[in-house]
Amino acid sequence: MIWMMNNGMGPRGRMNGHGEFGRRTYCRSTGMGELILILALLFGGPVIVAMIAIAGAVLTGLGVAFTGVFYGIGSLLTHLFSGTVSIASVVMGVCIGLILYRRIREKKAAAEEQKAAEETEEFAVDHKTEYNS
Repeated sequence: MIWMMNNGMGPRGRMNGHGEFGRRTYCRSTGMGELILILALLFGGPVIVAMIAIAGAVLTGLGVAFTGVFYGIGSLLTHLFSGTVSIASVVMGVCIGLILYRRIREKKAAAEEQKAAEETEEFAVDHKTEYNS
C-alpha cells in the first residue's frame, strides 16, 4: 500500500493529481535519504552526546586543577604575609628605608663632588696651557 502511494498509485488505480476531495496529494518519498537520516540519528546522536560529555569532563578537570593551584598560592601568600602588619615591622621598614636613602644620597653627592673636581682640574690645565703659549 505504501509503495503504491509513493508511486502515485492509490487503492483504485492511478491518481491523476486529485485526491478524494479534488485537491492534490503529495505522497512522495526520498527513498534512501530517509534511511540514511534515521541511521545518522541513531548512531550519530550518542556519539555527539558522548563528545559533549567528554568535553565537559575535561573542562571540569581543568577547573579543579586551576582551583587547587590558586588555592595553594593564596594560602602560601597568606602564610607569608600574615605577620607583616604589626607596628614593629612598619617601624623597621621605615628605618631601613631611611638608611638606604642616606647611603644613596651620600654616594650621589660624592660622585658629583668628584665630577666637579675633575672638571675644575681640566679647566685649570686648559687655561695653564693657553697662558704659557
